Amino acid sequence: QAGYMRERQLPRHLRNNDLKIAYLSQQQLRSFNLPFQLGFSDLPDTPRSFESPTDADTASIPIMIGDLIIMATDGLYDNLDLDEIVQEVSAWEHSHHNPNSDSLQTLAVRLVRKARELSLDKQRDSPFAILAKENDIMWGGGMPDDTTVVVARVVTA
Repeated sequence: QAGYMRERQLPRHLRNNDLKIAYLSQQQLRSFNLPFQLGFSDLPDTPRSFESPTDADTASIPIMIGDLIIMATDGLYDNLDLDEIVQEVSAWEHSHHNPNSDSLQTLAVRLVRKARELSLDKQRDSPFAILAKENDIMWGGGMPDDTTVVVARVVTA
């Protein structure tokens, strides 16, 4: 989910691949830096502090054989912008000429490692830092966070 992610900024003539993002879900936030949290508590007198699956924004989109589906937590999107994610996928595709399930795991790990690396970089403004500044919060560098990435490829049954 990355509702605050910017459109790809790199002009088409400067891109080194023809990959495109077909769909990007909207991030669901209570407020800045307070995303929805899926959870449950049956403790008495506990205020409802979690969202349920029925609160999720859902969508249906057409897919094609060969499409990659990348699902990730905000730890990825807070530290890599869309062009950087596409660059990582492109580099992975060039190094795996016959992508299989093992190489999909390699891509997921690659994205997590890049997010971790950039989260510790205090010299660049991450997507999180840019959004923080737009919300009048002075933040520079990356955003250290837990990061989960799941990668799937659409295949025939």
